[in-house]
This record gives sequence, C-alpha cells and structure tokens, in this order.
Amino acid sequence: MSNAELNSSYVKGGKRFKGTLPSILPEIAAMSIEHNLKNTRHFDSSLRCVAIALDGSRLVEYGENKLKTHPFLKETYHDLKRMSIHAEADLVIKLLRRELTDGVTDVVVLRGTRRLLSSHPCSICYSLLRVYLRSVRLWWYDAETKGWRVKIIQ
Repeated sequence: MSNAELNSSYVKGGKRFKGTLPSILPEIAAMSIEHNLKNTRHFDSSLRCVAIALDGSRLVEYGENKLKTHPFLKETYHDLKRMSIHAEADLVIKLLRRELTDGVTDVVVLRGTRRLLSSHPCSICYSLLRVYLRSVRLWWYDAETKGWRVKIIQ
C-alpha cells in the first residue's frame, strides 16, 4: 500500500464523500476502523472510538478518545492516575475552538478496530452534544441489531 493510499484511509477534516448519509456510512465505517487500528492511543482495541462531524457530505472535524492527564486529575482520580476524554467530547472541543458548531448536520460515532461495535454515546457525551449541537442527526452502530441507528439531537 502506498503512502497516499494509507493516508487516505485515515480520518481527516475536509474530506468530501460521494453521496450523503446513510449511503456513505460503510465508507465512513471502513475509514474509522482503519484509523482506530493504526492509532492505538494506548487503549484496548475494543475501546477505541471516533466521533465524526459532517456538513452534508463533507467531513468537518473528528474527535477520538485519548488519555488525558492533568495535575488536578492526578490528585483527584485514582484509576491509574489517568483519565480519558471521550471522542464526542474531543469533537465538541475541536468544533468550539474552530467555531464550526453551526455548520454541522450529522455526527457519526464509531467504535472498534476489526469490526464495528455498539457505539451509542454515554449519557454525559449525549448531553454535551445536546448543549452545543442543535437539530443534528446522531448516527451510531448497534451491534445487537447489526445496523445503524439515528436520532435527532434537539
């Protein structure tokens, strides 16, 4: 595989897809699985998650879960002196920094490295998305039904 082919499989802002949701979900899923496989971020493979913001068929920004350490957290939390930031929170932070929240039409949340795993956002992340994104479709994979679910964030 060439460097150009390898880099094109990674998640990155500005990418335009041919088509719209839900028809582009398989392409987004394949790209996200490849990204999670190549970027370990020191997480078990089943815990690697990506959240993608779209404006129609254009990838606006993405967030990924990552270990986050801060002196305050080291004093407060005792889970190996580390705390993680969820992909949805990372996405919202990036959108706010770049003032892109108004252009988002869809958010897709994906988890897994070999196959898609259930990826519905936790209650805290869902609340965070509700605060900053209005009338946006939230897409996630449901492993029980082996299909995609969608909900309007209001």
